Amino acid sequence: IIFLNKSYEKKFNIKLSDVKGKTNKEVFQVSVSEEYDSQIKQCISDRKVHKSESMVNGNYMECHMFPIIDKEGDLNAVAGILIDTNDRKEREIEVNNQKDILRTIIDSVPEAIFYKDRDSKFIGYNKTFEEFYRKRGITDIVGKTDLDIYDDSNVAQTFIDQDKEIICSKKTKYF
Repeated sequence: IIFLNKSYEKKFNIKLSDVKGKTNKEVFQVSVSEEYDSQIKQCISDRKVHKSESMVNGNYMECHMFPIIDKEGDLNAVAGILIDTNDRKEREIEVNNQKDILRTIIDSVPEAIFYKDRDSKFIGYNKTFEEFYRKRGITDIVGKTDLDIYDDSNVAQTFIDQDKEIICSKKTKYF
């Protein structure tokens, strides 16, 4: 270790003066030092940036290790940047939990529910919708339009026209 910035010192309660010249194994817990050493070896080997996520002191952290190469192309050192991603990661977990709840609700509704993007391509549906089409031999609907799944192109085009009308009006319609 040759440098730690003030933010790192404060976050991890480590002073540069106490760790300068020491190895990761001498400073960090075994699991942390092994992770750092693995990233450093990989970074030295392929001379590319390596990104990882881990839990450090109860916080989600994102680590970016990168080689420091001089004008002659020689590797001089490896540096790392740690970014506290705890707030973002906790929001992601909360959003995923909310998605799971919404998925459960949508799948419990006995009516067929589907949703499409602006190009009328299916991006999701509930189990009732899926079962309806599966019985008709139609699977793998995501990413397809009604034109892709219906034999009658007039019916399919009517559905696509209705989609466009709903998107433009931004109002719910029941059929």
